[in-house]
Amino acid sequence: MHTAFLNQMAKKELVRKELNELTEVLKGNHNCMVVMTSGEYLDFLLLMKVRSGMSFIQAVDWVSSLILLSDEISVNAKKSWNTYKDVLKSVGNYVPAVLDAVTLFVLAKEMKKGGGSFREV
Repeated sequence: MHTAFLNQMAKKELVRKELNELTEVLKGNHNCMVVMTSGEYLDFLLLMKVRSGMSFIQAVDWVSSLILLSDEISVNAKKSWNTYKDVLKSVGNYVPAVLDAVTLFVLAKEMKKGGGSFREV
């Protein structure tokens, strides 16, 4: 019975050692894969350009220039882009106002929690 216990402990130690080795190998080969639709990718690309300092309109124009200069994109896809681009530009004009409204709403909600002007009587 003592031998069985030692064998079991040795197996547990071996499994622990293999798990540690596997963990170290995986740390060195860490990769992250993100799956996006074309629309999600375009939204992400525009967001990254805006965060890097471009205005929304500038980011849309930048993407537009890439698409229109590409030989690998079909004529139909370029026409679809031109339609989509116009929608993006018109919606992009309202983004700052919407973000300001959301910020004001959050601030008002926080002020209500703390009391002050919005206290119910």
